[in-house]
Amino acid sequence: LLAENRATRDRIIARAQEEGLGITGMYPTPVNEIEEIKDLFKGKRFPCAKQIAERVITVPIHELLDDSDKRRIRDFLSEMRRCVTLPADKGPEAFDENKTDFSARATASRCPQSLRQGGLS
Repeated sequence: LLAENRATRDRIIARAQEEGLGITGMYPTPVNEIEEIKDLFKGKRFPCAKQIAERVITVPIHELLDDSDKRRIRDFLSEMRRCVTLPADKGPEAFDENKTDFSARATASRCPQSLRQGGLS
């Protein structure tokens, strides 16, 4: 999933962590900005990769999730749906507990005002 921006991503992740859902922002920087290997990129910049790294939300899909975990994640993502557009605008059924395709992109105009301005309701 991609949030509207980094601040919205951070608020969504914080709320997901409060609920113990395992949702994270897995990639804090693009690979060319990782201190230990940045010299390998000889100063090249990757602005699109940076934008993705700042907005990406990683959803757990591993085999250790039980049905209850999947339902909780699905319900949370359905609640956050106003901050993303689902693939082909399928609606909440795209979060079916038997599917693992949670790809989406941000839609700022649909995101709740409370998330856009820093609060969580």
